[in-house]
Formats: sequence, structure tokens, C-alpha cells
Amino acid sequence: MKTRKGLLSMIAALTMSACAVGPDYQRPEIQMPQEFHQVEAVRNGAKPADLGKWWTSFNDRELDSLIERAV
Repeated sequence: MKTRKGLLSMIAALTMSACAVGPDYQRPEIQMPQEFHQVEAVRNGAKPADLGKWWTSFNDRELDSLIERAV
């Protein structure tokens, strides 16, 4: 019984130590764009998608019925 507890304790300790970040961890530099590509599309006259009834694109009568009942 003692060996089983010792084994479980060792497994738990090893598992928890795998989650630790080392003391020399440095956050990586991430290059972010100044703006996202959708912004340019909107500037060029593209209209955002109408997501008011997005589920209708599935052409599923059952889904339409469920959402109609829910609303």
C-alpha cells in the first residue's frame, strides 16, 4: 500500500513539474499587422456579411423550424 502511494505521489510530482516554465523563459516577440486585411476590403466598398440569418445558408428546414420556435 505504501509503494502505491509513493508511486502515485511521484507520478503527480512529475506531472506537475512538466507544467512549469523554466526561469529563463522569455516571451517571444510577435509581429502584428498594423491593421487586418478585412479593413482594406471595407474601405474598397465591400459590405460585411449579413449574419442576421446565417443558418439559412444550410438550407435545412428542420434547423429553420427549430430557430423559429426558439425565437
